[in-house]
Amino acid sequence: MGRRIEGDRIVVFHSGALGDFILACPVIEGLSAYLRKRVYFCTKYGHSKLVALKKYYDGLLPIDDPVLLPFYDHQGESCVNVPEFLEKADFVFVFGQRGSIEFAMRMEEISGIKCFWISSFPDSSSCEPVRIYLLKQLQRHGFKINIKPFRIKIPKELLRKYENGEERLQFKIVIHPGSGSIKKVWPYKGWVNLLDFLRSNFEDVDITVVLGPADYAIQSGFMAIKSKYNLKFLMEPDLLELAAKIKMADLYIGVDSGVSHLAASTGTETVVIFGPTNPEVWAPFGENVTVVMDNWKLDEILDFKFSPDHSKIPEKILDKLDSLFQSRGLPMPGITSGTLPKSTRCK
Repeated sequence: MGRRIEGDRIVVFHSGALGDFILACPVIEGLSAYLRKRVYFCTKYGHSKLVALKKYYDGLLPIDDPVLLPFYDHQGESCVNVPEFLEKADFVFVFGQRGSIEFAMRMEEISGIKCFWISSFPDSSSCEPVRIYLLKQLQRHGFKINIKPFRIKIPKELLRKYENGEERLQFKIVIHPGSGSIKKVWPYKGWVNLLDFLRSNFEDVDITVVLGPADYAIQSGFMAIKSKYNLKFLMEPDLLELAAKIKMADLYIGVDSGVSHLAASTGTETVVIFGPTNPEVWAPFGENVTVVMDNWKLDEILDFKFSPDHSKIPEKILDKLDSLFQSRGLPMPGITSGTLPKSTRCK
């Protein structure tokens, strides 16, 4: 067992998906502020880049580093060397599901450091927001923390990359139609209805479609309409590059996905379309987030045979477009009295 001395950091383990990590960031920041400690992260390298410029950031050990193997060996000896990154730690927090409980117990046994296991999200019967679910667990352990929306810090050089001088006057929309789960993807016809509406009324809008490695099922459909709707594509971007692109846009539209949580963390106006999952639990935590509810069947998602129908566009999306275009004072061809036509609206 390792020796204990007063530490100057806490260590946070998080091996979950992008959205889960971002939902945990407000409570991690709350812990850092409450304890007045810096945070050493054991997580995915890409996720660590989202917090690397924060004042509380104290370093990274990738979650798959071999130095962690003794903590996964539940039958192994407890008399092993304590890794250097733990030597200055006061507490360890392991965010995960039940499979990580034994990891947390062994971490405490080997290191001699108090280790808290935190269930990373509630079961499917819950209607409690993930951030509140996490907050309550920590408060039960005596950490009386406060939380606020997580706001990513983006390197200035990346922001400059997407500052386009005079082109900044152009209204910019970033769309990420995909998700790690195909059932969460808004049907292709929904996206085409929206794109057709935008191009029919706002020819000069800059539209970028983001596609990642999990979006192969819908990629061909969007590539097929690239020329028709004058779309730009950002393929499998680095997370910080993607955050910069969204930060410099006027509007982001996506579904229940990690990228939508990333968008919310930039402060950009963010519209998130939910279908089978519960937004009360999973909606991004941010000041500029609009949740849109819609319903669809699984066999509709990849249906590529249909004609665009503007009347099927959810009203909340049209309202957001209306508000943002008016705030920018941009010309809106074919729109009466500066507002989007009510005849196109669908509740």
